[in-house]
Amino acid sequence: MNIRQEKFCSEYVISGNATEAAIKAGYSEKTAKSIGQRLLTNVDIAQKITEYKNEANEQTGLELQDIVKKIWHFANNAKTETNQLKALDMLMKHFGGYKEALININAMSESEINLLVQLITDKMYKNEK
Repeated sequence: MNIRQEKFCSEYVISGNATEAAIKAGYSEKTAKSIGQRLLTNVDIAQKITEYKNEANEQTGLELQDIVKKIWHFANNAKTETNQLKALDMLMKHFGGYKEALININAMSESEINLLVQLITDKMYKNEK
């Protein structure tokens, strides 16, 4: 593993964003998105990221499940819709929900999508009250 790949791993653990990590590791901004995604598929890099995450967990004493629970609690108790959406966004990213949701949405009819949007909107406003 070269120095830029090592830097990518450490930056990815900090930000969770492959594009941002690639740029900070010294890769071109024009190609950072594709390089970041490609680097994440590299077995050695994935292993190093896991090692860095484990080290960070040991140093902080935090467990991933505790963080996820706190974000979920915040999402359910946020005072503003913006904060609630940000917390839900973090959970969606963590669980890979956007990728799965995109696949499902592409297979849905327009009426099914409209119904889904209505259900989500109703649930959000119900939680705000």
